[in-house]
Amino acid sequence: MRVFFMSFARIPVPRHPDASQDPHRLVLQFFDELCGNVARQARVPREEAGFVERPGMPDEESIKALFESQVFVPLYSKRYFSSPRCGREWTVATHKVAQGSRPSIVPVLWTPHSPTSLPTRIKEQYPEVPEGIGEAAANYASMGMHRLLRLTERPDPENEHAAAQVSAQVAQVTDWLAKRIVDQAATVPRWPQPQSRPADTARHGVHADPPEVVALGP
Repeated sequence: MRVFFMSFARIPVPRHPDASQDPHRLVLQFFDELCGNVARQARVPREEAGFVERPGMPDEESIKALFESQVFVPLYSKRYFSSPRCGREWTVATHKVAQGSRPSIVPVLWTPHSPTSLPTRIKEQYPEVPEGIGEAAANYASMGMHRLLRLTERPDPENEHAAAQVSAQVAQVTDWLAKRIVDQAATVPRWPQPQSRPADTARHGVHADPPEVVALGP
């Protein structure tokens, strides 16, 4: 059982042997930082705090984690809303709740995306802007988490103070998101085990593409 499941759009290129060139490195870095925060705030072991699919993981492991996680954490980006895989993960996450209850979702603004351009079905799930953290919140809203992480990855060598500021802002926003996830998890029941076998779910839910499960985009 995990507190949260992170859903993100994959970049369709081979995994680079140099970790610094891995197109998903910032997603995994962000996940590791968020997972540590959630584990600390929820007082659970790190391995129970969160799940993200890593290269080489079997499909059944991801499917099991998606069903069993309490909170769904999608990383909003233009690519996310055109990805059939992300659409399937969203569909599973939003249909596994008890009838009549709202899905437990804490979206992350990965790259700037206008709320007016979002698909109708998810406009109400636009990422919230943190309160009480000043400039960190403003930069998160205008640049997104991906850009902030890029700035910490490539700091200006002539302005160490600015680099430290960005790192502190990333930590502030990550800590705020972790609190949102933990608070959300406390309001929802733990998901029951899926009735179908993981292989069946893979064919009919997350990794299949039945007519009613499509990409999130219009």
